[in-house]
Amino acid sequence: LHPGQDRKAGFRMAGVAAAVKTMVIDRKPISPDQASEAMKDLLSGASAGAQTAAFLAALQARELDPSIVAACADSMRSFAAPCVVPNPEGVMDIVGTGGDGLDTFNVSTAAALVMAAAGIQTAKHGNRSASGNVGSADFLEALGCSVQLDGPAVAKCVEQTGFGFLFAQMFHPAMKNVAAARKEMGVPTIFNVLGPLTNPVNPGLQVIGVGKKSLGQTYADMFQAKGVKRAMIVHSQEGLDEISPSGPTHVWLLQDGKVTESSLSPSDFGVEAHALALCQGGSVGERASLLREIFAGGKKRKGETAAHAAVKDYIIINAAAAIFLARKADSYKAAADIARSVIEDGRALALLDAYAALSSSLGAALGDAPRVGGEKKAPVPPRFSTEGGIAVVRVEKQVDGGAAIEKLVDALDEHKGLLMMSTFEYPGRYTRWKVGFVDPPVQVVSRDLSAIITALNDRGVVLVAALAAWLGKSAAVNVSGD
Repeated sequence: LHPGQDRKAGFRMAGVAAAVKTMVIDRKPISPDQASEAMKDLLSGASAGAQTAAFLAALQARELDPSIVAACADSMRSFAAPCVVPNPEGVMDIVGTGGDGLDTFNVSTAAALVMAAAGIQTAKHGNRSASGNVGSADFLEALGCSVQLDGPAVAKCVEQTGFGFLFAQMFHPAMKNVAAARKEMGVPTIFNVLGPLTNPVNPGLQVIGVGKKSLGQTYADMFQAKGVKRAMIVHSQEGLDEISPSGPTHVWLLQDGKVTESSLSPSDFGVEAHALALCQGGSVGERASLLREIFAGGKKRKGETAAHAAVKDYIIINAAAAIFLARKADSYKAAADIARSVIEDGRALALLDAYAALSSSLGAALGDAPRVGGEKKAPVPPRFSTEGGIAVVRVEKQVDGGAAIEKLVDALDEHKGLLMMSTFEYPGRYTRWKVGFVDPPVQVVSRDLSAIITALNDRGVVLVAALAAWLGKSAAVNVSGD
């Protein structure tokens, strides 16, 4: 139930039912009061799944009314958990409404890390995927961060690292009552619009991407009426809810109480235009791997692809918009130079690692466990034994990926081993990968249905004996030799 209310089930149902009747049967617009009551029904769990979907679909089919959005946002905030940070007027959020259907790289999350590394306190509001493929929460978890943090924990992250992530499911627990309907619908709803308006930190600086151009002025008007310090709303020519790496982006800029409109292109940031397809597709793991590769530095490495350069510039221009809005630079090009230097001198990677370590520690204290494939997994202990009784000690250390590959290549000049690198990428299907090792324990030479396995060192002697014993258990395999 909505906190402080004790309404009977029949009356609660009337709110959303009446709103659906007005929009679908009477074909009339609903009032802000009707929208507020319907939203409370949805968030309290009083609305059935079919009614929830009907309300969201009917609302989506109509032209968005700022007063309706404001009423829904007020209702949603009344259900939210708080997050208090010092000086929220100087804190920034960068987020897209989602729903553009273009499945691009998680640039707002990556840009948020860059702008935090540039000295802008950032409190990013986000969620798992609802109508897209990879949500910001999914992306951060793949990067080794915990998203299961409460208000005090997020505030601590912002204070100590400059970055914090407010996971919508943690701060808007009532959203669980509409999650199933949103997932089944698979299309944008008003909740995509409400996200940027319901950040519990209430940041004074915001960069918002909209999937529909018609939303741009709506957001600008709402932020202006709300008294937001500075805000930027963007919508690209292709329909992106971010600044486009390939072409013009329309901008609504709110500063000093006035809204101005303009257009931005990659050249305004001093970068080349890139085909949008280079920034599309990829699994959550592939995207996380690509971001860490980009954050590893500006050194051009073997195997670097066009996608690497495109995504890097995509991150830079979106981070630059936030840096400009925060008045850390007096032009977009100067802001892009700052974003690039933050990436190439290692500050972005250092911030990501610091945030991952702190959020994981705080998350563990709150009972969060690492996630693999979206499901919680128990952490692997640093010391354990295999079923065969072999003691294993797990050690983790940070390495420079580019330097490690170069060292491996040098070692392969004198040692047996292997380095496989795919430089071919097709978004959504084929993605770059790297596998390498030196001094393997065994050598396998196969022909037709026969194979000769030779031990190359002491580890190989142990492994060959174990393989022979295991293979000998199968009647289909003939094992011979020493």
